Amino acid sequence: MYLEKLQVRNVRAIKQADLRLSSRVNVFTGINGSGKTSLLEAIYLLGVGRSFRSNQIKSVINDQVKDLSVFGKLSEPASDSLGISRDRQGKFKVRINNQDQNKLSSLAHYLPVLVITPDSYKLLTSGPQYRRQFLDLSVFHVEHGFSSVWQRYNKVLKQRNAQLKRASSYKDIAIWDKDFALLAETLNTQRNREFFHLKSHLEDIQGIFLPQYRVQYRYYSGWDLTSNKAFSEQLKLSFEMDKRYGYSTLGAHKADIKLTIDSLPVQDVLSRGEQKMLVNAMHLAQAKRLSEDMRKFCLLLVDDLPSELDINKQRILLNELFSFSKVQLFITAISTIDTSLHELDKKEVVTSMFHVEQGSVSQL
Repeated sequence: MYLEKLQVRNVRAIKQADLRLSSRVNVFTGINGSGKTSLLEAIYLLGVGRSFRSNQIKSVINDQVKDLSVFGKLSEPASDSLGISRDRQGKFKVRINNQDQNKLSSLAHYLPVLVITPDSYKLLTSGPQYRRQFLDLSVFHVEHGFSSVWQRYNKVLKQRNAQLKRASSYKDIAIWDKDFALLAETLNTQRNREFFHLKSHLEDIQGIFLPQYRVQYRYYSGWDLTSNKAFSEQLKLSFEMDKRYGYSTLGAHKADIKLTIDSLPVQDVLSRGEQKMLVNAMHLAQAKRLSEDMRKFCLLLVDDLPSELDINKQRILLNELFSFSKVQLFITAISTIDTSLHELDKKEVVTSMFHVEQGSVSQL
């Protein structure tokens, strides 16, 4: 199964595009600003319901119209059809097999989409929320009850934080902490279980991409698991500090993945190009986990593959990508010349090449 057909309407500069896609590798070339990244954005919209480039959907819609739409058809034996439209007010319409859906998350269950962009190094250099989101994407596709638990946890967290601003003693928020602790511990169990599997794949791929380094990977729950005090007791002890700050300082919303080399943060040791290779390894480990362990077909979007990678690193990355049999690749580059992409015709991989110019897409 793979994304066989893609129809895009009014996604940034792409007013209209109707594409038949390769089951393995699809390459979009064109100068900067031509619209090639907008095609990846359209695919991401189809799988996630939002953009990976902007939190404001109105900035994704072509300036001359009021809404956008993306439609996709999966290959046999599933032959499922997926569609989404969004307007400038943020309203959406999702249809799967001609049936209306009331949640954007309905798309993600059908079409797991992973994306690597030139900004993906922020996974290492920015705050813990980026690494939580990375881990939670895997947990979402593996643990069926994760989404519900995550939503309930965040609802209780907001209630607890609001009560902290009014509480005069711990008994004023104790009523929230029973559910808060239970939900946090459930999320922690799910995340820790998934991290174990991801770490195994990550160590293998990082050994190929950056064999000169020994990277340590550690999952942090958001509170002290080594303490002899239960999480509920830690919450009670943290009340005064929580009240002073006005928010909960412990919990699953503080979880993180710690990456170090010789006890130093990886970003303090690795060059920018090496950081990108490590981030690529993280995303490929996730793709391998979903496609091989969980037998889920998934899409991997790679925006500007040559960015900050020399020819040798590009070859290493592509060779690993091509080893995945249940991952459909979508790659953008200004040109295949002077990149490892010009070697695609030498590889036994089914490839479709497209050129994008001023929002118009043509197959080569």
